[in-house]
Amino acid sequence: MIEFQDALKKSRAYNLIKHDIDTGNLSHAYMVISPDVFAVQNLFRLIACAVYCKYACTTCPVCKKVLNGNHADVKFINEDGKKIKVEDVAALIEDTETKPFESDNKLYFVNSADKMNPAAQNKLLKTLEEPQKAVSIFLGVGSESAILDTVKSRTKKITLDRFSAGDIKDALISSGVAVGNATIAAACADGMLWRAKEISSNSAFSETFDRAIFILNNLKKSSDVASFLNDKTLDKDNLPVFLDALSIVLRDMIAAKTDKNLIMSKHKEWEIETLSKGFSLDALSNILYLVNEERKKLSFYVGSTGVVENLLLGILEVKYKCQ
Repeated sequence: MIEFQDALKKSRAYNLIKHDIDTGNLSHAYMVISPDVFAVQNLFRLIACAVYCKYACTTCPVCKKVLNGNHADVKFINEDGKKIKVEDVAALIEDTETKPFESDNKLYFVNSADKMNPAAQNKLLKTLEEPQKAVSIFLGVGSESAILDTVKSRTKKITLDRFSAGDIKDALISSGVAVGNATIAAACADGMLWRAKEISSNSAFSETFDRAIFILNNLKKSSDVASFLNDKTLDKDNLPVFLDALSIVLRDMIAAKTDKNLIMSKHKEWEIETLSKGFSLDALSNILYLVNEERKKLSFYVGSTGVVENLLLGILEVKYKCQ
């Protein structure tokens, strides 16, 4: 099974490579660039299917063989994302020197290829320079800067773009995720499939979203701040997730005041609209900015309690000033 298959088939990266397959111009080497390792792994499986099945249907006998890891001419390497050693590359090179067994193409998909050290990359270089006939090597790369220029120059570089919230939401719903959870996950995923999957499978995230609405609704005066400082939702481990949820609520509140069609959290639309009536548009915009500023502080190891206190007091101040 390939997760987020429909979203991946819409991606520019898939369609560029699919065009090469369909026109008989499959390159000997590709470098697919994306920080979303999960998305790249699933894209690689889809591409492998596309080489042997015109529609990459994922359900025919050939596709099933590929996906089950039983196709002799397809190798998925380093799927656990560990460091790739020289001996790992040596084994890959040795395998490329044998002819295809079941088809006309031999495919090698190297995940987290940026974890190859320079020695391992140099080992691979000759194979990239003088590839065996019918061999295609795909390198999944999170950080292009970790790849030697000599390796980059011998591959066809393709970026796997981030996915739209709409495509992620549709994919999650089609996989059985509840509409509400899919909406929240898609809005908070920042276009990353791995993050959408993680959030949608975390039942606590939905509770955090509800808690963000509750806090905005019940934060009336400065004396209320103390009562929220010990809130488990706002502790050190949960605070980054809470800030994500709060950002979505605020963006939806802005949409409620400007264009209700843009509200992402349809399952909470009535609550969002009601809550937004207590805030001016300027206040919401400034509070959203404040949330982003406090999020930055976390990355500089500022204490979570200080961040929460400053955030809640800031919300009260902005709300009062921007009535």
